[in-house]
Amino acid sequence: MIKNIMYKLSEYNFFVPLNKGKKFVIYNTISNALIESDVEQVELLKSLIGSNSLDNLKDLFNDNIDLLIKDGIFISTEVDEKELIKNRTIQLRRDFDSSKFLYITICPTNACNLRCIYCFEKEKGEKVIENNNSSDIINYIESIIKEQSNIQTLDIMWYGGEPLMNFKYIEDISEKLILLANKFEKEYKAGIITNGTLLSQEIIDRFEQLKISDVQISIDGGKSSHNKKRIYKEGKGTYDVILKNASLLPKKLKTTIRIHCDTIVLNSLNELFSDLEKHGIWPQRAGFVTLNLANLKSDGNISEGEFFKAREFFRIMQLRYYNRWARNNNVKQAGLKVKYPSIMTPFCGTASSVNGCVIDDKGYASKCFEDVYCKDKNAFHLKDKNSKNNNYTNYVDYNKFTSDIKCNNCKIMPICETNCIKLHLENKVSCSEWKYLLPYHLKKYYLREFTNK
Repeated sequence: MIKNIMYKLSEYNFFVPLNKGKKFVIYNTISNALIESDVEQVELLKSLIGSNSLDNLKDLFNDNIDLLIKDGIFISTEVDEKELIKNRTIQLRRDFDSSKFLYITICPTNACNLRCIYCFEKEKGEKVIENNNSSDIINYIESIIKEQSNIQTLDIMWYGGEPLMNFKYIEDISEKLILLANKFEKEYKAGIITNGTLLSQEIIDRFEQLKISDVQISIDGGKSSHNKKRIYKEGKGTYDVILKNASLLPKKLKTTIRIHCDTIVLNSLNELFSDLEKHGIWPQRAGFVTLNLANLKSDGNISEGEFFKAREFFRIMQLRYYNRWARNNNVKQAGLKVKYPSIMTPFCGTASSVNGCVIDDKGYASKCFEDVYCKDKNAFHLKDKNSKNNNYTNYVDYNKFTSDIKCNNCKIMPICETNCIKLHLENKVSCSEWKYLLPYHLKKYYLREFTNK
């Protein structure tokens, strides 16, 4: 099999020790393969790092060489691994561009009834728009559906400001979009990102009719933590109001509770879990409610690496709380989901898409949530969608493998799932969890899949 081919060691191998170094797993980020090994074989492999041409592999590794080649630990000397990854990103781009989904975010207003201390929107000024022109949005989306025959699903996200401050607009546009989707026999789905303070039974009852099936609300830790961050304009906390309103949501409505992470929030998680349970939100509705610990990035007080460790701590803490509740309520207990890498997904449904965008209430489109309502970051106006500027092309044309040398030279690149183009364009590269916790997760995966430990 290897007689007429010269081989070299892949540059994308990781050697992860197990059992105090007596046993190893070898993982390759390009092939996404994991194999068991012993310390002698690993030491031999490490000694070959930097060798450009190896012709005696059969003698060195005996029958195991076929597995090492099949799983990409050894590759042909003719293979340029970076070119291989580049070609993969090109193919992923083709697949992405043929997506069956059209992602559109619509902002009914940039006004908000809160003054959260870290919000990037508060510097943009605000105004509740009463007379909105919905025809531009409908005409734009209809033109895209006509042009892109592959689109099967229209996926709308309502955003702001606080979108519920202009709920009549949401109702009006939603009804027209649903009719549009039906006209072209497309699936329609919608979600909303809200601070939760304006939710009411009347509004919630309308969600099903408007096909809003996904709600995201932010609750930043327990009461004392949250009420220092997510406050009304006069400074009053919003914790009790949000929990009360969230408890009104239908039991089977998909709900994400976003928790912005810092050390104060982490120290108040027990209080949050307890209050969510008291209001019947979680763990009671664990099948439909997701708790998502999010990184505040530059506004937080923990580093990127510390955040990923905190997120793993959060997963374990959440599981322990859930299982304690499950035992007390005769519900089946859960296990900790073991993570394993997958091939990279480098594109953002909105920013990378040639059609996806974030639309404000004046008909201007941006390519990122954080760019909306920034005049100098508008990509185009819906009335003239063909007149696009650099704010459009900088996002759509961006490829972090070819555009960012740090990513190009990173061994994690083939499995990196981060896709925030804005951070890359602003030289604030956001790295993958695998950069910090790959050995940890591979050990967990190996012990679950291949041992009884």
